[in-house]
Amino acid sequence: MNTILQSDSPYDSIDATSRKTHPVENPGACRSETVPTPLLDVVVENLAERLAANNQGRVTANHLMMYLPVSLAMISERLDNMVDRQIVFKEAIDGITTYEFQELVGHISGESIEGVDVYTGERLSKRDRTEIMAPATRAKLEAEIAAQANVIAWPADAAWQHEIIFVTATKSGPVNVAEVAGHTRLTLRQVKAKLLSLTKQGYCSLEIHNGQYRYRFPNINYPENHFRQHDETIHEYPASRETEWETKLIKILIAGIGIAFGCLAAAFILKIHFIFLLISGLGVSLMAIRQIVRSKEPNLIQPLRIL
Repeated sequence: MNTILQSDSPYDSIDATSRKTHPVENPGACRSETVPTPLLDVVVENLAERLAANNQGRVTANHLMMYLPVSLAMISERLDNMVDRQIVFKEAIDGITTYEFQELVGHISGESIEGVDVYTGERLSKRDRTEIMAPATRAKLEAEIAAQANVIAWPADAAWQHEIIFVTATKSGPVNVAEVAGHTRLTLRQVKAKLLSLTKQGYCSLEIHNGQYRYRFPNINYPENHFRQHDETIHEYPASRETEWETKLIKILIAGIGIAFGCLAAAFILKIHFIFLLISGLGVSLMAIRQIVRSKEPNLIQPLRIL
């Protein structure tokens, strides 16, 4: 079932070409100056157009994630700005928000996305033939998104979103919470909440099989080397540690409860002096907290088996 979604984009009446730059009047000058569009805006638009040309005119925010170390919201915001209901439409197809390029519907260009700089259009060197950006373009993009990380803290969402999309990328059928949790750094409770959040935002669809919730994602090819590179880039920003700290706090709480019960059991069963147990318990607790805080999350993220 396809549902056309309305867009509140300020660009509804502006054609695709004029979106690239925004003229701004300078009170101190006799002519107007052109302010360059942010690099990410142009990269998302160009990449979406190329991907849609290879996918019968349709693309989702999930498809762009495998190429960009940013959050789904950052991609969706820019895709929404492309919607004009003449050339680009926004639809809900089987519960997943999809962008349809009317002029590309039914066509598959067969042109490779890689090997050409998505921003400049220049051919890349043989060394970078599997990339979509030249090193200089990527450096500028990373500098731009780093500046935004200080304002909107997007890495907090981008970190777990890339994990889940990478893990589910090769699964052609729906997945359940336990499957995803078993292949990520997230807890079962965290995965459950985040899958529901992704469903509400239209990045995956919810299906119910025999009373159990299952989630279906767009089937994309997210290479592991791309994920590792994005994961490393995103985790350079402090905001990306939000989910990791949630997990560590849970571990600290569990450890504290365990130590407290251990001390109480020793006091009643072994008749050990309570003051001694209190001091010993505090010492063990501090050591446990130190160990948990300093520990690094194991690199257990692997895609689900292809079905």
